[in-house]
Amino acid sequence: MCGRYADFRTLQDLADAFVITPENIDAEARGLPASWNSAPTQRVRMVAERADDQGEIRRLLATARWGLVPSWAKDPAVGSRMINARSETAATKPSFASALARRRCLLPADAYYEWQRTPGSAARTPRVPFAIRRAGGEVFAFAGLYEVWGPEDLVTVTILTAAASGELAAVHDRRPLVLPPSAWDRWLDPAGGAQEVADLLAMPAPPCEIYEVGSQVNSPRENSAGLLDPA
Repeated sequence: MCGRYADFRTLQDLADAFVITPENIDAEARGLPASWNSAPTQRVRMVAERADDQGEIRRLLATARWGLVPSWAKDPAVGSRMINARSETAATKPSFASALARRRCLLPADAYYEWQRTPGSAARTPRVPFAIRRAGGEVFAFAGLYEVWGPEDLVTVTILTAAASGELAAVHDRRPLVLPPSAWDRWLDPAGGAQEVADLLAMPAPPCEIYEVGSQVNSPRENSAGLLDPA
């Protein structure tokens, strides 16, 4: 799974990476501070494409609350249990199928964290935190889904995950689904349905740098650049 990540790249860097014009960066995204420890239920930045009042499709940098709330949910608290969606089954799950067909997004990240349980350790033994970053320092683009809920138009988001392999699997059996720039246009296109992006759900992980970090990251109240320092 992906339950914590860092997103501290500047607005200009994100606008350049995702080809977003200044007028398509919303006010909340401009005001959201850098984060080295984004946690579920917090506001996070997302890239999405939507039609404006004239029907023109625009690529936006906006924000959403992490933890998807289906449009039919009676209580938004359900979102705390939907921070991730399995890429293998999202198309058939009532909570995610509609969003996969119509409301796909990307979540920029500079790193993410996973917690490793050492082999043979007891269930209550503290897990060891690791940071995972792109080997070349590029931004991660997590494949995400979003929904709009309730009379207040609450925008919420989930991160798609896939099975981990190789060195990533040694830390955790799941990983965020990361899409390369060549897939972004097709993934974000609201005119394409779930079938048009089905092959992207099997995209392999990019080369990553994986290293142990300190236990301070265990607390979502901790949020500073030092969290990414090697232990």
